[in-house]
Amino acid sequence: MENKDSKSGGSPKRSEKPASRSRSSIDKSSRKPERKPRGSYQGRSQGRGRSVKPRTSRSKSQRPRKRVTILVNSKAGKYQSRAVTDFAQQLSSSGYEVQTLHPGTTTEMASAAVEAASKRPLALVAVGGDGAVNLVARALIGSDVRLAVLPQGKCNSFFTSLIGKPSLSLAIASFKSGATRSIDCGVVAGQPFFTSVGLGLLPALCEALAERSLPRFGIGWSRLTSKVAAGIERHRTPVRIDAYRFDLEPIMITVSILPYCLGLNLSPTAIPDDHKLEVTLDMGEDNEPPSKFIREVYKGSHRFDNGIRLYRGEEIIIGSTKGRMLYLDGELISTPTNNLEIGIQDEQIRVCHPEKETRE
Repeated sequence: MENKDSKSGGSPKRSEKPASRSRSSIDKSSRKPERKPRGSYQGRSQGRGRSVKPRTSRSKSQRPRKRVTILVNSKAGKYQSRAVTDFAQQLSSSGYEVQTLHPGTTTEMASAAVEAASKRPLALVAVGGDGAVNLVARALIGSDVRLAVLPQGKCNSFFTSLIGKPSLSLAIASFKSGATRSIDCGVVAGQPFFTSVGLGLLPALCEALAERSLPRFGIGWSRLTSKVAAGIERHRTPVRIDAYRFDLEPIMITVSILPYCLGLNLSPTAIPDDHKLEVTLDMGEDNEPPSKFIREVYKGSHRFDNGIRLYRGEEIIIGSTKGRMLYLDGELISTPTNNLEIGIQDEQIRVCHPEKETRE
């Protein structure tokens, strides 16, 4: 090959080949890196340029959780087996592994919820009213297992407060949306609650509604409230709400996390996840009878004054309560202590929640 840059301008003889160096004599530091053909660099298959990821084993904890356990209270006030079947079929057709359980008693419901939650499914579904929701939700406090609700109770305060008007379609939409909302868990005398607890009027109304349907109009609520309020015995009751202290004889003391209770929007400003409780109570005076208050609540008007007041706090203590009837998320229990301490736990629960476009 001619060397055009030679100073002599001559060309070397054919027998005079340039001195060659053996590969072993070349300094390795001066060697240029070899260029790899396109498509042959690491992570790609030869000549195709497509990414090839190495196969790795996926642990069970990393796999998508598709298991769902439905816990049914067949004794709920508006129980419909067809709705339960439709709900389960909708989930199954969407690729979920669905197990349906029918515990016979409240004790069995609570035990079944704890056992199901320990297996870490995607969600537990409570079918029934607020009492069934309470039993299932207790098993999920501080857990990442979601709570879904198929409302079939008389009042359905939990579902109405968080999701909307009770319906099968909205229950399914709430689950399928994939959205969740964290809500607080209250505790009273060591018992968890998620909607409301109350003394006086609330348990009396709950007892009166056990054998009848909810009133359809405000005047019906007013008459029922007036009737049950007349049979409530007044007790001298010391009440402390954080730094506020009262000594009164109330007919009604209600402590709420969620707005709705017994089908009524008693605490419209309640915020489910702010670690605060809302307290509604009357001052033991006759200038604002509870019957008038309940009628106005049904109409969507909430007027608080010197007769009936609304407070917000973190720690509530109610005295002189031992043996009195206590309303707790749709159930009635006897208060075990003389001083009833009510607060909010640190742990929350995650509730399946509809997206805005699916809200009814």
